[in-house]
Amino acid sequence: MTPNEKAVETRREHKEAQKAKERERREIREKMKKTCLHVIDDPSAVSADKIKAVEILHDLLKRG
Repeated sequence: MTPNEKAVETRREHKEAQKAKERERREIREKMKKTCLHVIDDPSAVSADKIKAVEILHDLLKRG
């Protein structure tokens, strides 16, 4: 493999790794959102838990 081919392959692998990391970040964020909404909607959840869930959701919205 020539140095140029190796560089092209390295860039491709790096790009794939970045995409996978971004997918994982989005999945985790979605799970956090669903969990917080579940806590907020749960009538048996205590107020402190609901407040914390709202704070987390607010932070998620601020970060985009």
